[in-house]
Amino acid sequence: MISGDPKTPIKGSMFFFKGKEGLIGTGIRPGESVSISIGIDDTDSARRGMCTTYVATMVVETLDTIPGLVFRDFPCLVRLNPQVPNKTRGNGALALHLWAEPGSEDEIFDTVCHLVSEHSVLEDPSTHPGIAMGAGDPPDILREYYNSCLHRIVTRREALEMAELAGLRTMGMKEGLGVIGAVAALGADFNRDQTFEIIAYRDPGDRGRERGIDEDLVLRLDREVSETFYNYDYMNHKVCVVPASPCPVLFGVRGETPGAVVRGYNILRGEESPPATLFRTNQHTDAHLERAAKIASLRPRSSYIVKGTVHGTPRSIPGGHVIFTLSDGSGQIDCAAYEPTKQFRGPVGKLRPGDLVRVYGSVRPADSRHGMTLNLEKVEIISLVDSVDTNPTCPRCGSRMESMGKGSGFRCRDRSCGFRDRTAGKVKLPIPRELAKGFYEPPPVAWRHLYRPLLRGAG
Repeated sequence: MISGDPKTPIKGSMFFFKGKEGLIGTGIRPGESVSISIGIDDTDSARRGMCTTYVATMVVETLDTIPGLVFRDFPCLVRLNPQVPNKTRGNGALALHLWAEPGSEDEIFDTVCHLVSEHSVLEDPSTHPGIAMGAGDPPDILREYYNSCLHRIVTRREALEMAELAGLRTMGMKEGLGVIGAVAALGADFNRDQTFEIIAYRDPGDRGRERGIDEDLVLRLDREVSETFYNYDYMNHKVCVVPASPCPVLFGVRGETPGAVVRGYNILRGEESPPATLFRTNQHTDAHLERAAKIASLRPRSSYIVKGTVHGTPRSIPGGHVIFTLSDGSGQIDCAAYEPTKQFRGPVGKLRPGDLVRVYGSVRPADSRHGMTLNLEKVEIISLVDSVDTNPTCPRCGSRMESMGKGSGFRCRDRSCGFRDRTAGKVKLPIPRELAKGFYEPPPVAWRHLYRPLLRGAG
């Protein structure tokens, strides 16, 4: 089985919550059942208020009514390449892994297709749902395809070719672009790193942006459940567990273990106990980042870790953005800390020419206004320039000296002094720095879905 991790099995874990009822997963294969995996993507709408996790939750609740069907893993929320231009928000696909009675495959596929059609926002011109389903454990070639969907742009044609190779059944609605993510979700690999998120839902007809989540409860959650994160931004006094869009999500608690996020849900749920689903996910793992040996190898719409030297002084541009140029022996690229990264722009703006840094981020393609640009997610300062070469001072009168030509030494600028020293050279002048070596990151309000925060380790 590609998806899943034996360190955090679903066996005996409740993963769907609705009032006092819920669904408990099992790690025990029932009888002669067949293993089935289902991928779903692109059902949501940023403008009209929907999200793919809610559609997947409706699928989970309905599939549970099919006799002999049990879930063998947590529902999986799989974030893919954040640089895909036609994504709605977080480019997240969903995968469901279950066991079912032989012969029930057609019923399961038809049920999923019906539910996706019913709950997707098909009237949104940018919504193009896709479904993929396979019987048996997903083959290893799907892991390679998943990695491609993390790091580059993949076409619908490639997705359909992969589905055929992997023996998957697919369904696309409208342009069917969601098939790309639906197939990729079935190859998601959580063995290197994973996190969990429990997402609580409100009535999807409630399109208001206000959720009414008590800020004091969010602060309590952050204090009491140490294995959760992305709860509150203390620098900007911002609750992070609620979205800003008019979607069905009421709140989401992210953390390291299923137990931690469930404890967070229990703190925030109040008396109403809203329905919720617990997802295994690749969020906050830096799964989208590839290590690049040199700047010349960077490609647009992909995400990288690359080392180089600061070239020139960082500059501020209209809109509150800070830009600096990164250089190595192979080339240069502009690196940008945009206004939404808030306090992160401070240390970025204090870099100096010659500082050696390692940058993490996604590459934005060039356009008529700028060249290819790396959108910064975090920066590691490896070494800092702590001195500058300058002309020596005159030992006789203390004035700054001037060069008499390459290899010819220095003379005092004060002609009345007349001191000369043909053996003198440049001297190093210490300069104060307000930065230290190490990592710098944006505040939580600027974290992207796949971004691995420093509190989880530098990666």
